[in-house]
Amino acid sequence: MREAIVAAKNIERTILGRPLKPFQYRTMGMLASIGHHTGVVSMFGFKFSGFIAWWMWRSVYLIKLPRLVKKLRVMMAWTLDLLFGRDIEQMITLRDVEELSERWARIRAERKPLTPFGSQEIKTTIVVSQDKVA
Repeated sequence: MREAIVAAKNIERTILGRPLKPFQYRTMGMLASIGHHTGVVSMFGFKFSGFIAWWMWRSVYLIKLPRLVKKLRVMMAWTLDLLFGRDIEQMITLRDVEELSERWARIRAERKPLTPFGSQEIKTTIVVSQDKVA
């Protein structure tokens, strides 16, 4: 956007026969969301991070959205997420159940059958040591 303004003024300067001015980009700042309610900001020489930086990133994002309706939708979704968190759900289909059943059948077939406790003799040996302390 800033380059377009310089380009328009340079077109005007060309028509008027004046010398052109080169475009020089100067950053206004950098914003990033880096995690759950955490962000980093470097703007106008100030650097900070945390919740305020995250909030600022979201504010700039909302400002840059094209229509009011879209801004309201995004703002509502973010507010609900902030207040209630995300619901995690998993949908299991019949195909998933069949695949799990097949896996369990293969695992059971590969295992050796376990013998009950009464059918196999268990031998234990207890060793008692009597060391004398001098």
